[in-house]
Amino acid sequence: MTWLTRFSLKNIIAVFILVVLISALGIYAGLHFNQEALPDVSDPRIIVQTGFPGASSLQVQDQVTQPLKQALEQVEGLKNIRSQSANNFSVIDLVFEDRADVNEKKAWVEEQLNSVQLPEGTGKPEVIKASLTNFPVIYAAVTAKEDKEKEAEKLQSLVKDRIIPSLERVDGVSKVEEAGLAPKSITINLKVDKMKKEGISLQEIQQGMGSVNQSLAVGSLQINEKEQPLVVTGQFDSAEEVENFIVRSQPELRLKEIAEVVRGSDRQETISYFQGKPGISLTIHKTPDTNTVKMTKDVQKELETFKEEADIELVYNDAQEIERSIAGMLEKGLLGALLASVVVLLFLRDFRATLVAIISIPLSVLVTLSLLKYFTDISLNIMTLSGMTVAVGRVVDDSIVVMENIIRRLQKERLSREMVLDATKEVGRAITGSTITTIAVFAPLILVSGMIGKMFAPFGLTVVFALLASLLVAVTVVPALSFLFIRRKTRKESHDAGIYSLYRRSLKWSLNHKATVLTLSLILFLASLPLAGMSPFTFLPEQEEKYVEARLEMPRGSGLDALDREAKRLDGIISESDDVELSQVVIGKRLGDGLGDSSNQADWMVKLKTSADTGAFVEKMKRKLTPNTQGAKMDIYEMAGAGSAQINVTVKGKDTGDLRLAAEKITEEIAQIKGTQNVENSLVSDVKTLELSIRPKEALANGLSTMQVAQSIQPFLSKQKIGEVGEGGEKEDLHLQVTGQSMNSEKELGKLPLFSPSGELLQVKDIAEIKEVNMPSTLQYDGEEPYATISGTISDEDAGGVNQQIRDKVNKLSLPDGVKVQFGGSDEQIQQMVTDMGIAILVAIGLVYLVMVVTFSEGRAPFAILFSLPLAVIGALGATVLTKQPISLSSLIGMLMLIGIVVTNAIVLVDRVQQQKNRGLTVRESLLEAGSTRLRPILMTAVATIGALLPLSFGVGEGALVSTGLAVVVIGGLITSTLLTLWVVPVMYELLHRRQVKKQSALKNVV
Repeated sequence: MTWLTRFSLKNIIAVFILVVLISALGIYAGLHFNQEALPDVSDPRIIVQTGFPGASSLQVQDQVTQPLKQALEQVEGLKNIRSQSANNFSVIDLVFEDRADVNEKKAWVEEQLNSVQLPEGTGKPEVIKASLTNFPVIYAAVTAKEDKEKEAEKLQSLVKDRIIPSLERVDGVSKVEEAGLAPKSITINLKVDKMKKEGISLQEIQQGMGSVNQSLAVGSLQINEKEQPLVVTGQFDSAEEVENFIVRSQPELRLKEIAEVVRGSDRQETISYFQGKPGISLTIHKTPDTNTVKMTKDVQKELETFKEEADIELVYNDAQEIERSIAGMLEKGLLGALLASVVVLLFLRDFRATLVAIISIPLSVLVTLSLLKYFTDISLNIMTLSGMTVAVGRVVDDSIVVMENIIRRLQKERLSREMVLDATKEVGRAITGSTITTIAVFAPLILVSGMIGKMFAPFGLTVVFALLASLLVAVTVVPALSFLFIRRKTRKESHDAGIYSLYRRSLKWSLNHKATVLTLSLILFLASLPLAGMSPFTFLPEQEEKYVEARLEMPRGSGLDALDREAKRLDGIISESDDVELSQVVIGKRLGDGLGDSSNQADWMVKLKTSADTGAFVEKMKRKLTPNTQGAKMDIYEMAGAGSAQINVTVKGKDTGDLRLAAEKITEEIAQIKGTQNVENSLVSDVKTLELSIRPKEALANGLSTMQVAQSIQPFLSKQKIGEVGEGGEKEDLHLQVTGQSMNSEKELGKLPLFSPSGELLQVKDIAEIKEVNMPSTLQYDGEEPYATISGTISDEDAGGVNQQIRDKVNKLSLPDGVKVQFGGSDEQIQQMVTDMGIAILVAIGLVYLVMVVTFSEGRAPFAILFSLPLAVIGALGATVLTKQPISLSSLIGMLMLIGIVVTNAIVLVDRVQQQKNRGLTVRESLLEAGSTRLRPILMTAVATIGALLPLSFGVGEGALVSTGLAVVVIGGLITSTLLTLWVVPVMYELLHRRQVKKQSALKNVV
């Protein structure tokens, strides 16, 4: 490092130009980062969702899920496969190895799906990368300016034809989902009485329309030496063409004579209310690599252009939360930098010297921003900003040590290039060793996989880049600026001689009473260990969100009208609360993720006022929100943030009856535990189903197969898509259904008309038996084994304690034989966290010792330094208990950081001891001289680091998800380790060099 210092002192103007260029580059980089709340920590998962309208869960399982699973099991790197088959749809969840490339796996999955033949009527399988980025970044509500029927029709057209297409064109928007829009289609309502009168069957109509409404490419022609494709088309261009379609030529019969053709939908599939007013809900998703903040601002600008035609409100905007968190972290970083600067000024008592010392803070941050922007794909998020804020206290340390040594030398020497070079060289090994040591503690995080590794990779990289930058600044910029700006005169001796004298005497006493010092330190260390049991355990501390979610679940088979009535009543209760700022409810569709069947559900997104107590509001609403419908369930809970602890218990068993019994028992037990909320299981009650059993003899006698009967009955029950009308982007779906036949009972179903191929009119009861049976509405498999999941959230701060209660209660239950229980969610996360971080801390200690051995070229001095680590535990645990912080992942990262930070002071001290020994002083004399000389830089660096972290520990501002627990641990550990290091490390150093001390004492006595 000496050559860098020599270069900077000889080329001060060049250094100044480099500083300006780096600053400009850092500022530019900082303004062009992608901004996110958190890094994407999702498992490498892919979800395949396939619709099969009108099919039962058993049909979906046999005809869709099983063929897809067999194909997908061939995908390389698959760790686990789960499937869910329900009425009308199939969902397959694929989990891959931790370090798998999800984009590559998605391509493989799509390739495998192309080889699967699915039944007619099945939708194309949708392949979704399961990620935090899949969730909407904006929830918007669009309502009409006037509550009139014509205005509602205009609103539908405005949203469908203009707002949604304009939003989909915004750069970075992946998709826009809606709820409350009437489907855009043309429906043919066949009149069953007119069909009977004209003697025409449903099959004739379907075949006739299907064979004509097509567009086919049949080849190409050579015309005027040019090749032109030939397309044969009979496609309908308008509703009028559909009405006038000739379904029979002899005698001529047009479709309008037996049917009514209507544009739009006579039956809405989803309903949305905003502030109790009917409207349309929009959820906007982003592409994975998009800058969330920029994209949402572009979306807002686009929505602004429609505000004269409709009322548009953003219920939730992820960018606002991101900006608030980033602003909070920046505020903490600036306040920390200010406090660190004040500490340096108080110690150095020189404004110019302070400015030179703290120049490392902005420069290190700007270098870090440049490195992150141009050498990684990391975004600007809470983790990167936490890393910078935490690093603020540490990046100034190297510059403080260099500056303090130059100031100390100026008390006896005149300022010159040689003096500045020598003063920097004198502490060069110490600051290099301490910086590399601190960097080394983050290396074990590379070994940590899963969520912890992904979460803290940006944090670790940010701190590492900042520390490397600070070391570079300390040995180049600080010496150059010191020579340029420090006043060129010999300085007076410091006025702190009394403090140094007092410390020297206490150190001398400690060296003479080693047993007493070490015994007291051991007692303090052992006494602090029980404090770990007094603190709650959680994975990540939870932040209070000002958003609440709720879900109403009606019994299976409930109609949209019944769901609407119940949801409107409950929405009125929610909206009446003084705590509520905005309330949006979507009926008949799941809000946000869009996965699975939610035709019997209503979902709420509720924004609370900033003054509201979220937890108290949720508890109050739980007491008030009681559905009137028997069998309906209503739950309300805080919006799950990044720190929310999840309950996830999986139950497996071969017998589905035993599985249901076990799942219901476990759900009931967990729901009774204080601190749990929204506890439910994934099993759905069996649905009463009408089974129509075809009598083969009678059916064949009338020329009908099971498939033909099913196809004939289906249009009586639901609309069937039979094609499209129009061309290009103006196409509308063409649906067909049969009306005019009552089907409110088994008896009426039996009277349903059927036409045989010969044209003879039959009834369903002539060829089939009808009976009511119970059928499963959902089938779930983990591999080939049935399973159920019990899920929920933990509202208590002590997630570890609640998880232990869950384990104890579940283990005491008497469950059927063959049923296995697995604990996941936050319980698994906490156990993994303790294991991974425990290993990381042990590896970090080993790496720190290795770096110090290389630095000092011996083993005893580094071993003495290691004794400062147990002293840090005393303060770390004590501060955690005093501030009532839970022990979390951020706390353990703080412990990891402490390993690097704590030994820094000890390295600075021991390095001076080694220097003095090399100059001929005895071990005792070296210890006393080094203690006095290094007291001020040690106190300065420790207090500056503490000052920089204080805003984080007090939770000033937003974005305290990670920072608070980490800051508390580092501050507490640094206080006790610094105070005790000044005595314990010298004691251990002399103890480890006792033979040399004895020889020196004997030689001194002889002399």
